[in-house]
Amino acid sequence: MGLIHQVSDAFSFITESNIKLTTLQMEMTQTKLNFSEITTEANKFALAMGNTTKNVLSAISVFGTYKSSLEDTIIRSKAAILLTNLTGESIETSSDAILSMQNQFGYAANQAEHLVDVLAGTARMLSIDYPIAIKEVSAGIERVGSVAQQSGVSLERLSAMIGTTAEVTRMHGEVIG
Repeated sequence: MGLIHQVSDAFSFITESNIKLTTLQMEMTQTKLNFSEITTEANKFALAMGNTTKNVLSAISVFGTYKSSLEDTIIRSKAAILLTNLTGESIETSSDAILSMQNQFGYAANQAEHLVDVLAGTARMLSIDYPIAIKEVSAGIERVGSVAQQSGVSLERLSAMIGTTAEVTRMHGEVIG
């Protein structure tokens, strides 16, 4: 029974990967993609990041639909995997958080890891469970980031404000935002 289950899982993974890579190719029309190379790199990336190839390919497919280069897609995917590893959230949730903060504050793809650093740095300073603090701050930023940015508040300052408010009031980031 175990072998049949493993073969079934492998077939499902191949099917899902094929769909994601086909979608990626359709979205990234300016780039000629080598599916074998992407899958191999995703596997190496997953091993290095302590995650699964499936999650890495999911992140790549999320960011690939963002009309960016393959290099930018990989950079954003790395940040999303880092955020997922820190919070335990799904890769889709982490990817949405990265995209939201980038769009609201005008950060380029090569600054995606900085966004994770800001969240992690704020969470380290709070007396709230670390993964929960990151989630709360991220949720608050997603709610009010564009208004804060238009008002001249930096991402770093907004992160600290939301984190401090969450710590003192024990309110959720979405409510604070």
